[in-house]
Amino acid sequence: MADARLLLVDDESRVLRSLKMLLKNQYEIHTAASGSQALEILDRHPIDVLVSDQRMPEMTGVELLRESHRLHPDTMRILLTGYSDLNAIISSINEGEIYRFINKPWDPEHLRQTIAQAAAIARASTPTRREPQQCPSEMALDKAAPEVLVLDADPATARLVEMLVGKHARVRSSQSLSEALKILAEEDIAILVSELKLGDKDLSPALKALKRFNPATLALVVTAFRDSTSLIELINQAQIHRLLPKPISRTLLERSLHHCLSHHQELMRTPQLKARHTVETAPVQDEGGMITGFVERLRRRFRAA
Repeated sequence: MADARLLLVDDESRVLRSLKMLLKNQYEIHTAASGSQALEILDRHPIDVLVSDQRMPEMTGVELLRESHRLHPDTMRILLTGYSDLNAIISSINEGEIYRFINKPWDPEHLRQTIAQAAAIARASTPTRREPQQCPSEMALDKAAPEVLVLDADPATARLVEMLVGKHARVRSSQSLSEALKILAEEDIAILVSELKLGDKDLSPALKALKRFNPATLALVVTAFRDSTSLIELINQAQIHRLLPKPISRTLLERSLHHCLSHHQELMRTPQLKARHTVETAPVQDEGGMITGFVERLRRRFRAA
C-alpha cells in the first residue's frame, strides 16, 4: 500500500521543517504556508491527515479545518497551537470537527503516534461511497427512532430539546448521574445532551468513558463552564461532537441536534466511520466508584456484542 498522505500547514518555515524531519520516510508529505495554499493542495491531492497551525495570517487553522471538513470530509484533521484560545477551541469542535487538538511545544513521540493513528484510521475508515444523509425532518418516529438523553439539572434544557427534535427522536431526560449512567450502559442512545457540571459532580469522566467504549453515541455539551484545558481534554479524550455555551441559543441548538441526528444515522449505516471517533485513553477519574462501575458495565456490554 502507498504511504499515507499528510498535509502540514504553518506560516513559519522552521516549523514546517521541524515537522518534516519528525515525520520523514513515513509518509507522502505535502506542505503549505497558508490556508489558501492548503485548500489548493487538498483540491489536487487526496490527503489522509491535515495538520494545521492555528495562528496564521489571512486564514486561521480553524477556518482551514472548517473548509476542509466541508469540502474534503474524509481527511482527518489535527490542530496545533501555542495558545489556549477558547474561541478557537470551541470553533474547532463545532466547525472543524477535529480529531485532535495538540499544544505547542509538542511532545515528538506523542505527535508522531497521534498522526500515525489518524493516518491508519483514515485509510481504514474512508467509505467507498457516501450515501446522502436523510434529513432529520424525514425520519419516521417509529421503533427505530433515535433516542436522545438530556443530562442537566435545569429542566428547561430537556424541554427545549423536546420542542426542537421531539418529532424526529425519542427524548428522555435525567437530573441524576447514576440514573443517566445506567441508561447509557444498557441502552442505545444516539445523542447525549449534557452539562459538564451536575451540582458538584464533574461529568467529564463519564463522557470520556462513554466515548471510549461506545463511539456511536454523540455528545452535545451545553455548559457555562469555560476552562480551556478541560475543553481540550474533552476533544482528545471524549470526542465531544458539539459544544454550546449557556445561555443556550435555540437556533444553534436546533442546528446542532439535527446535525448530530444525521451524523449518527451515517455512523449506523457505515460502521467503519466509528473509528474516526477513537479517543485517547485517559485514567479513570472517579468519586465513589460510580465511573468505575460504569466502565465495567460498558466493557461487558460491548465485549458481548
